[in-house]
Amino acid sequence: MAFTNFVLTVAGVSAVILLMRTDVKQSASIFKRNVRQIRHWLEEESASATKYEKPPTHSSPNQSHLHNLKWVDAWNASCEYVVE
Repeated sequence: MAFTNFVLTVAGVSAVILLMRTDVKQSASIFKRNVRQIRHWLEEESASATKYEKPPTHSSPNQSHLHNLKWVDAWNASCEYVVE
């Protein structure tokens, strides 16, 4: 009787360990896939953000005015206009 209880206990613990291992592997692969997707999204956003010029921090008033016009033109080009 004691031997049967021991065998059943070992079989039960082994089954639980086996199920936990596969669950952990699945969770790890899903986590890795999610991290890759988030990294891809961040790379896309950073690429689209660097697509347009950023205003310089130090410039003369004339250069600043010209740069602001370029910034407005880039903004207008990225917007869709709806004519009603």
